[in-house]
Amino acid sequence: MIKKNCKLKVMKLITVILWISAFIVCPKTSLMAEASELEVWNATDSSIFGEYALKNGAPGSQSAQLQYIIDEASRHSKTIYIPSGEYILGETVNLKSNIQIMGDLNEPTILRATSATVQLDDSSYAHTSGIEIKNLFFDGVSIFTRRSHDIVIQNNVFYNPLTLFPINLVASKSADLSNNIFMRDIAHATPDTENRAIYVGGFATSNLYEYTEDILIENNLFGLKLNELDAIKSFSNPSIIQTIERLQMALETDKIYVTDNEQNYLSTGVNSYNNLKNALIKDNIFYQMYENEDRFGVVGDHAIYLRGSQNVQVIGNHLRGLHNGPYGGFKFKSGRDITIMNNYLRNTGIIMYETPEYGLGDSFEEGTVAELSRWLVANNIFDFKEWQDRYAIGIEYNRHTGIDNVFNGVFMDNHFVNYHNLWTGYRRELLIQNNNGEGFKGESTFVAGNTRDDTIDGILNVEFWTEQDVLMMPTDWTELVDSSIYEQYKYSRIPIRNTLPIAQNRVITLGEEVSPYDLVAHTHDADEAKPEATILKPEVLTNVGDQKVTVLLTYQDSSTVTINSIVTVQEPTYTSK
Repeated sequence: MIKKNCKLKVMKLITVILWISAFIVCPKTSLMAEASELEVWNATDSSIFGEYALKNGAPGSQSAQLQYIIDEASRHSKTIYIPSGEYILGETVNLKSNIQIMGDLNEPTILRATSATVQLDDSSYAHTSGIEIKNLFFDGVSIFTRRSHDIVIQNNVFYNPLTLFPINLVASKSADLSNNIFMRDIAHATPDTENRAIYVGGFATSNLYEYTEDILIENNLFGLKLNELDAIKSFSNPSIIQTIERLQMALETDKIYVTDNEQNYLSTGVNSYNNLKNALIKDNIFYQMYENEDRFGVVGDHAIYLRGSQNVQVIGNHLRGLHNGPYGGFKFKSGRDITIMNNYLRNTGIIMYETPEYGLGDSFEEGTVAELSRWLVANNIFDFKEWQDRYAIGIEYNRHTGIDNVFNGVFMDNHFVNYHNLWTGYRRELLIQNNNGEGFKGESTFVAGNTRDDTIDGILNVEFWTEQDVLMMPTDWTELVDSSIYEQYKYSRIPIRNTLPIAQNRVITLGEEVSPYDLVAHTHDADEAKPEATILKPEVLTNVGDQKVTVLLTYQDSSTVTINSIVTVQEPTYTSK
């Protein structure tokens, strides 16, 4: 009996030793087993990741820890949640299929790069899918993927960028890039055109000829001035407003650090060098630096610059701070099935170059193709403010190089407003054909309903068309382009806003009356009537200290802007007799 009990004790001891040994050898596996029931893994939870758990505010690089967390989460199909805080990345972290990384929705979750080589990367040539990145603040960290499909990048803030493209997607099938903010100050810009935001393009080589296709770029803010964010929200959609307010809160609470108010030193918002197909670029704000006091040599290279693209819809975007000549607006180098509708272009225009590009042909062996075909440009507002050193354009065709392969264009119901701001000699009509008769010809182009506000008849004609071109124009434009796209987007909101008011902080004495106009600046210009200003909840001014005072501006067109100013209310100073 004694021997049997001893044997049982020895067996139990061996079992315990083996279990402990297994845990010591593979502690992470055991921890993962305990967390297997969780759908979302907290990246800072040491009960799941042990020594690999992220640590908020740790002074060194946590790239190795994040890499381990991503590898395990991908393998187990788990979502990674990174709580608010700052996490330093000193090396590139590789993304994997079926990985979802989420930051905090209230306080900023910051990934900060120590060098320009740090990025979230899926650049292998293997096909991956199911990557989602949401609700993060990227301080210098960029995202680069190659042959990654079904990508979602939403609700993020990119600031202090260290690379050319904060988001670079190559040969992707299906991507949703929405509700993101792209900031670039002069300290993170170069004195040229290499200051961009999103790249979406395919392969065009003898070995690989693939498209980036089915791309949604919606409700993003490309460039801004921090003190204009309240005004920007006034013509933005709710989803990007949420991201803007997260940014404002992070700034107000000193959770993130940027050096300048002007965060609009961008050369290009959306870029593609070739092979882009099936893209919707909708409801974005593109804000560059041509209205800044100093550009510091930064050169614009268009809000959207696409080469060799097919089936692209550009709908309901707002452009400001761009050049009104050769560096401005929307630029296409060859494009087929292009729709540009219901956009507000402040002091800039649309440029169509018939340049041979890859992306319109079916193979690399077919070579580059020069073609502008099936273009629908409708119901855009071109708001002219000033002439900028070259010339002012609204809609322009330029042959550049290549052959005259231009057909099926519809240009209707576009409006040039405030054209009086330009000297008469700089004002042009529709430049959809050049003086050599090349471009959109009357026989395959429909033009109607385009207006200008600086002439008695108000008609915006085609500059180089002859009477014969007008007579040959088709009567039914729906035969030239896909009219269903027009029907789909004809009621899309045009995001109009002329000036962007800013807050004026004040110091007053308790009991002193304050005019709402003393709390705001840049409310209007010569093209706009002075808005009505009202202080909402003026009773806050009866309290001593720093008070947030909200001013409501109501414009003649019934649009409104809400501005929050800080008024410091002081006790009266009494002097003894």
